[in-house]
Amino acid sequence: MKTVNTQGKLITVLELIIRISLFLVFAIAGSGKFDSQSVMAENFIRWNLGIPIMFFVGFSEILGAVLLLFTKTLKYAIILLSGVMLGATGIHFLNWDEMGFPGLNLLLLFLLMLILQVNLKLLARKL
Repeated sequence: MKTVNTQGKLITVLELIIRISLFLVFAIAGSGKFDSQSVMAENFIRWNLGIPIMFFVGFSEILGAVLLLFTKTLKYAIILLSGVMLGATGIHFLNWDEMGFPGLNLLLLFLLMLILQVNLKLLARKL
């Protein structure tokens, strides 16, 4: 008789839902950084980062979002997007008066680390 590991399947489904949600968040956020006349562009200029950095961050977010969709590229997505989120968190702290606490950035970073942890545990079970 074959046993069904419902807890493992539930974790896999939840991890997939988080990955798809993060894909949407990062793809939308990244695409919004390609308009050099936007409020975001004004923010990047005010923070002394400039438009080329904004384009680079947008490209990194979109690339990371796409890489999140594939198991083989997941670790690269997590590294790339974690770097982006750490940078965004730093910018929030440097501009505290204007931007406040970087709650969303830290939440996204936490979710990326959660996906990493789940995948490391799943990989360990397979070995």
